[in-house]
Amino acid sequence: MAVPGNDAKAVCRCCNVQMVAEITVLKNHGKSKKHTDKKKNLAPSQRSIAQCLQKPSEKQKLDESVKNAEIKLTGFMAEHNVPLRISDHLVLVLKDIFHDSQIAQNMTLGRTKTAAITKHVIGDCYSESLTEILKRKKFSVLIDESTDIGNVKTLCVVVRFFDEGPRKIQTRFWKLVQLFSNTDDHRHAREGATAERLYAEMMKSFTDAGVPLENIVGFGSDGCNTMMGKHNSVSSRLRSDLPGITVQRCVCHSLHLCASEACKQLPRRCEDLARDIYGYFKNSSKRIAQLREFQDFCHVEPHKMLKQSQTRWLSLNDVVKRVSAQWDALRLFFTDQWLEARLTAAENIFHSLNDQSLRLFYYFLEWVLPKFTDLNQYFQSEKVVITSLRSKVCETYKDLLLTFMDRDHVMRTPLKDIDINNGPKVTLSSIYLGIKVMQHVQQVACGEIKKRFDFDDALLTRLVCLSPATATDANARVEHPSLLPLMEQVPRLIDMSDTDSLQVIDDQWRRLPLMTLSEDTKEMDVDEFWHHISTLEDFQGKAVFSELGKFALDVLVFPHSNASCERVFSKVNLIKTKPRNRLITDTLNGLLHTSECVKNAGGCHAFKPTNTMLRSMTASNLYHKRIPQPTTSANTAQVDVASEVDSDLEIEFESF
Repeated sequence: MAVPGNDAKAVCRCCNVQMVAEITVLKNHGKSKKHTDKKKNLAPSQRSIAQCLQKPSEKQKLDESVKNAEIKLTGFMAEHNVPLRISDHLVLVLKDIFHDSQIAQNMTLGRTKTAAITKHVIGDCYSESLTEILKRKKFSVLIDESTDIGNVKTLCVVVRFFDEGPRKIQTRFWKLVQLFSNTDDHRHAREGATAERLYAEMMKSFTDAGVPLENIVGFGSDGCNTMMGKHNSVSSRLRSDLPGITVQRCVCHSLHLCASEACKQLPRRCEDLARDIYGYFKNSSKRIAQLREFQDFCHVEPHKMLKQSQTRWLSLNDVVKRVSAQWDALRLFFTDQWLEARLTAAENIFHSLNDQSLRLFYYFLEWVLPKFTDLNQYFQSEKVVITSLRSKVCETYKDLLLTFMDRDHVMRTPLKDIDINNGPKVTLSSIYLGIKVMQHVQQVACGEIKKRFDFDDALLTRLVCLSPATATDANARVEHPSLLPLMEQVPRLIDMSDTDSLQVIDDQWRRLPLMTLSEDTKEMDVDEFWHHISTLEDFQGKAVFSELGKFALDVLVFPHSNASCERVFSKVNLIKTKPRNRLITDTLNGLLHTSECVKNAGGCHAFKPTNTMLRSMTASNLYHKRIPQPTTSANTAQVDVASEVDSDLEIEFESF
């Protein structure tokens, strides 16, 4: 290798001698007796000078192909949640099937190596590339905490930023942090997952990676006190340490709570009926088969009954639709069951199904719940929808108000000023759904929306102007003549004392409607539209809206829901199952990063290992946390490595 500070000299790492860096001198040294004797004691992984001078041989090409195959197989297993132990037999099967393939015959991919590749090759390379993006980009952070099947409490951290590659706002998994471990101070376990602990772990994940905290411009989470409380919460600490940060409560959680509170006003019999019906069929294939006869008689689809989930957002809607569609078939079935079997469970369900007022409640729920579920699904999208958040919530809120309040009053009065309890109501005969209980339930739903959503939110009110239709409409400039009101709401994105930069962005904003843009451009997604605007050039090749486009894209990284964290926990539940409940958090991070890397590449069939990944396929990198320092010889080191790996398997990997 070259001598530091002197490119004309080279040093042999084997003999520890310097020489002139000429190819003839290097070859002669490689043939010398001193070097030959030293080379015999080299570790198997160390290459000689002669090997370093050789051109890539067929063996080297084969080694690279084998590494490529091992990385791709690991990516396949991570993407499809295949247990890592399968690799022990999978490679043997491939060798037997493809006995004429040199690549297959040279593969050595066991469960230990598979886990190492997910963590230290694909996972680390993907994490490093994401880190480099966050070091130069403004981004938002979304967090949530949960306990998995192995009773391990973890904090999920997700980031949201604009990626020039796909030219879209991306939401990417950042890290899964184990909150309590065996090495922790017992004080942490006694205190629990406090806001202080969550905040410290979140910030540590960025500082350890060298990501500047100045780049964090937004924060999103659910609305619990630990996350969003006014005092002593994660959000309050962020506001204190990062002045001007935009904090957004998850709108999906809020909608779920609104619907739940409204449904509590209905008779308990509604929920009990759904639970009783599911419980009656849950473990009986005989009853399900008997129900099929009545379903055929009533000409309804032979669907199974659904279970209402306490944690799945608005799952009641699917349950209500299923019971309502199967009502007549269920009523006939339970009439037969009660008359013949005389079971108490069947009798209770029989009486409920023959109660016409209860059926009206189900008709009501079938009408009102989709208003919440459709809005919830809209905001669970990975696309940029924050520009329409306020308008969509206002639309639903107004739709509910019009069912029991005077139309003129609702249309003329600002939504924040409407008193849902004392405002002018329509007559009982004019209520949209026709029965008195509907009026009571509608008022609760509207009250919960008003309590959880700020219709005067300064940022959301001004974000509407960034939608493509508004930004390109000259008539809209009457309402949005300047971007200054929006810029004042995002002090972490732009220095308000830099009036020159503010003026440049505002001038570009005022010129934008004068540009002739195609209709296809106006129909683009919000992030695609603003990236396109930032690349527009004049006849001299100068980007005329670059500052405006960059500002808009930075604003659009603000979060609107916490659905991305929930998806990560769903993925964890698929990976860490009962047979695999001993997977440690470090391995989970590797699997999650690998899975996301492969998915973003287009799937395991399209995934191509990068040169960085191929260079990382070395023993020192794969097992760097287990390899001890060699003490006597290379053989001793190899034995130590094997013992370290074997002793770790029972702790780290899944057991069947």
